[in-house]
Amino acid sequence: MSLTCDSPLDTKSGGFPNEPAFRGDRVHARLRPFDGPYVIVLWISVSSLDRIDQPLKTAVALVPLIPAGFALVAYLRFLGRMDELGKRIQLEALAFGFGAAGVLTFAYGFLENAGFPQLSYIWVFPVMIALWGIGGAIAQYRYR
Repeated sequence: MSLTCDSPLDTKSGGFPNEPAFRGDRVHARLRPFDGPYVIVLWISVSSLDRIDQPLKTAVALVPLIPAGFALVAYLRFLGRMDELGKRIQLEALAFGFGAAGVLTFAYGFLENAGFPQLSYIWVFPVMIALWGIGGAIAQYRYR
């Protein structure tokens, strides 16, 4: 899969015009352009689901995946242009986020067996992202 782009943002410096070479803290700037479209599409999708019938309902429910897919491509491009230290920090951050989220969801699954309320799967990914951020802060602190 090629992650190339003919966008005016696709420059040799790392993606944005007049930007210095990549630093590890640039992922947020790369993903920010997708925040607004994602929120708008998500709001339209969720607010219209009650008024439409199947099979269109299924398609409309999945429409927010389009801007999320663009954000994934932007992150992968960001990761591919990082230096080795930045990649190591991201690997450690993702490993922490993935592992800690796995342990937390596993633990909560046991708590559900003890009578705790069942949670929706939609919360797993936000927990992983939050823990990835915590892992990134820890890894950046270690390598500073």
